[in-house]
Amino acid sequence: MNTQNSQRKLRRVATAIAALGLVALGTACSGDDLAESMIERQVEAETGENVDLDINDGGINIQTEDGSMTVDENGNMVIQSPEGSTVVNVDDAGNVQIDGVDGEGSMTVDANGNTIINTPDGSMVINADDTGGMQISSEEGDFTSSTGSEIPAEFPSDIAIPTGFTVITSSVMGDATSQIVSLTLTSTSSVPDSVTALASSLDAGGYTQESNTTAGDSVFAAYSKGDSQIILTLSLDGAGATVVGISVQGPG
Repeated sequence: MNTQNSQRKLRRVATAIAALGLVALGTACSGDDLAESMIERQVEAETGENVDLDINDGGINIQTEDGSMTVDENGNMVIQSPEGSTVVNVDDAGNVQIDGVDGEGSMTVDANGNTIINTPDGSMVINADDTGGMQISSEEGDFTSSTGSEIPAEFPSDIAIPTGFTVITSSVMGDATSQIVSLTLTSTSSVPDSVTALASSLDAGGYTQESNTTAGDSVFAAYSKGDSQIILTLSLDGAGATVVGISVQGPG
């Protein structure tokens, strides 16, 4: 197995977790087995990789068939593949050093506030704006996220957001051939009523339900239409409000 391919798959899984689950997970308790399980199923559907996710107060651990990625409480990251490991160290001053089997890398911040990560695999440019949004550009594709009620232009026009739903965050990840568009929303309705409203909207848009799983106050559902796949997650936050995740994977 090629080292770069193994670690590229791990990075793709980590990016998918960030895009699809960790924003929503922030409303739940760290280490919640149900939340972790739902995110694992989402990421597996989006990446095709088997994923085991463990989130606790000390950090994050991601296990796949190609290896593992661990982030400790100090923000240091270790990517472990069958051929070796890549270690990303962060010191108290914020300086970053990347050391791996393919060589070393670095992270710098330019005059415009862009973070530039250089590795033997290529470069990644990260820009965070004042509103909490983020844009990531790399050879493998782009990722953008934003806060607020604006729905990305890439979100399918045949999916109507029902009345009573408010967009909190959004993200777009992918390239010219494939992309993932995700929304995190709150709903003024209960979880069952929110599920009904979303199901009605998706049905009107021509989407077919593939699965629906209920566990306690949480619901996980999958829909499809042509080459597009939709993952829905609904749960209650600590205050008892309904939190909704909508992730759409389809052609770029």
